[in-house]
This record gives sequence, structure tokens and C-alpha cells, in this order.
Amino acid sequence: MDLRQLRYFVGICDAGSITAAARRLHVAQPALSNHIANLETELDVKLLHRSSSGIVPTHRGEILYAAAQRVLREVSQIPDEVSSVEDNLGGRVVIGVSDGPTNIIGTKFIKNMLARYPKITMNYVTGHSANLHRKLVRGAVDAAFIVKEPQLGGVNHQAVLHDKIFVAMRNEPGTNDHNKPISIKRLRELQFIFSYGEGNSILTYLENSLKKVRFTPRVICEVESLSVIKELVAAGCACTLISWSAAYKEVEDKKIILRPIEGLSLEFSLELCTAIDRPPSATVSATIRVLLDTINELVESKVWRGGAKSEL
Repeated sequence: MDLRQLRYFVGICDAGSITAAARRLHVAQPALSNHIANLETELDVKLLHRSSSGIVPTHRGEILYAAAQRVLREVSQIPDEVSSVEDNLGGRVVIGVSDGPTNIIGTKFIKNMLARYPKITMNYVTGHSANLHRKLVRGAVDAAFIVKEPQLGGVNHQAVLHDKIFVAMRNEPGTNDHNKPISIKRLRELQFIFSYGEGNSILTYLENSLKKVRFTPRVICEVESLSVIKELVAAGCACTLISWSAAYKEVEDKKIILRPIEGLSLEFSLELCTAIDRPPSATVSATIRVLLDTINELVESKVWRGGAKSEL
């Protein structure tokens, strides 16, 4: 097995077909097919599943794909690690940020990175926390800012921020209910829209917390897209439960109000995670510093009003 075989394998998985991969990689189709056949023979496993709709990796192929991405990324960083100094860092880094906080930090963090390290190419990935955790463990992500559930292992984790969850409702003209506690009795009269999807750590936390006060929301719709949920809430279709970071733009625009639940504190920890088996490179460490600086700036300037810093 060599790096060229790994590049070809990743290229085929990304392209979805031998033909498309051959064009992208500027390699003849027979040569690509031979390299993959040799790789499958060497590993004694089937790596690709071929069908009329294209090529996808098998389960074993997915494992190799994640490992190959990790190896190729680390190899690509070697010249920068050897020759770069702090102010001249380059290379590629993949950072994952869960859906809620990315709403408030995403743009500012990326702008700060472009200004501070213009030679670093950053791949900014979003999604549910558990999904980003899996990508981190597999090597597809270098670091992740997520809600880490206790049962999810394989990572080093540092608590960065405590964020709070509120009831999000339409901002009705003439009312002044923002930040006014709402009772469980009143919540039982309301309809809710919730997010769904594999790896939604916040939803799991909410379900467990609400059971303690014997409250089960009347859910009329489940929607995966956070932006669609907020649009529906702003339109008065239903309520939802959401963190400040996930709804701050709509609150600032006076489309949504946020209300704490009377007698119930809903708070969770956002953590910076890196893989146990892969110490962060200089490039990854620099990117993490910019991320933490961005979070500090947002909290200290009161833009992130729903959060409270942990020790950074």
C-alpha cells in the first residue's frame, strides 16, 4: 500500500465513479481500476460497491476512507510543520462546530482565521454533535466544538462554555414577554416543533430534563433544518426549545422571543474536543486558539448573552 493508492481510493469515493475520478485525477480508467484491485487483494477485503447509480465504499471501505483522509492530510501538512513559523503557518485543517453555536460564531471565526492565518486552508464542517464526534474519532475532522455526551469516548475534551436553552416563541406585537419565565402549565397548552436527526445531543438532553418535571411537549412536527424551525416559530406556527446561540439573530431582529422555563434550568456544556490518538499539529493548534479567542470575544462583548465561560 502506498500514498498514491490511497489518493486514488479517496478520489474514487469522492467522485462516485471511476470515470469521474479518472477525469479529476488525470489518470487512465484502467490504471485506476488496477490500483483499486491491487489494494483489495493486498487487504483481502472488498472496498467498493458498484451499482447502476455509481460507486460507494463498503463498510470496510468507509474505514479505509477515513484512515486514508487522515494520513493524506497529515502528509500534506509535513512541509508546513517543518518550515513554518507561528505567523506564517499554512496547510489544511478541518474544524467541526455543532449546529447551534455555529449560528453565532461561524462567520466571525472564519473571518478571524482568514485575517490571522491567510495561508491556512480551513474546511469548516457543521452538523449534530454526535455525528461530528464520530468524524473526529475516524480522522475526518481535526478538532470539534460540540456538546459531548458522557458515553462518547475516544477524545480529549475541554469545557469551554455553558449555554442555556429557552422556549422560543413568535414575537407578538405589543407584548413584552422576552426573558419572562413561562410556567409548565402554560407550556402544556402550546404546540412544539422539534429538530430530529441522528446525533442530536441537545434533543436527548432535553428529553431527559423534561421528564424530571413530568412535561412532555406536544410535538406537531419534526424538522431537521434548524433554519426552517426558526422560520416556523417566527411565523407563529408553534414553539420550540432552543439555545441562545442558535436563535440570537432572530432575537436581535425581533422575530423570536426567548423565555426561560419557570423552576427549570436547562444548561449544557460546549466542549473543545481533539482525538486522543492524534496530537494537534501546529496548524490545528493555531486554529483552535483562534476559535477560543473568537468565543471569548463574543461572550465578553455580550453578543453571546446566553452563555457563560468555563475555564479556557
